[in-house]
Amino acid sequence: MTFEFKRKGIKIYLTGVHGPVRDAMQRGGLIEQIGKEHFFLSVQEAIDSYTQRNIGVVNPELKKYGLQTTI
Repeated sequence: MTFEFKRKGIKIYLTGVHGPVRDAMQRGGLIEQIGKEHFFLSVQEAIDSYTQRNIGVVNPELKKYGLQTTI
């Protein structure tokens, strides 16, 4: 799944992943595939990181989508 996202240039930023969910993602290798640098404690931290990494990047075909869920 994440390999398909990477191939398409889609970046995943996750926030608030704790406890058993993070442990399961670690065991399954997802954290390594997504990249530890894409995990944050808050939505604002993820937005700030994305913004800092993409300053000066201009791509008119780039579509930005955000999804926030609370389970």
